Amino acid sequence: MVPRMYQAGAHYVLALAVVGGRALAARLLGRELLAFGKQFRIERIPAGRLAGNTVGTLRIRSRTGCTVLAVERGGEALIEIGPDFDIQRGDVLVLSGSDESLQRFRRRFTGE
Repeated sequence: MVPRMYQAGAHYVLALAVVGGRALAARLLGRELLAFGKQFRIERIPAGRLAGNTVGTLRIRSRTGCTVLAVERGGEALIEIGPDFDIQRGDVLVLSGSDESLQRFRRRFTGE
């Protein structure tokens, strides 16, 4: 399956079990960041001024190259993130992407 996804044009392919396992390990170990080699990372970034918008309205993936994997809200990890998902005050976005795409996200959406 993975080779077919690369043939279809994917830049990287993730298995849900691997991503979930690593995210859970990071949560249990209290680390903010997981490294997947040199090209791919997962980061937790507070929603900040994104609150009050939907994921689809913000067009995070098309504008930055990042993917929203989950949202932490009230101590719970929400993983069913579609375009109609409302980002709320206090949310923490769990994003995946390259160093460059995460930098684009920060510049565009957090002002860093």
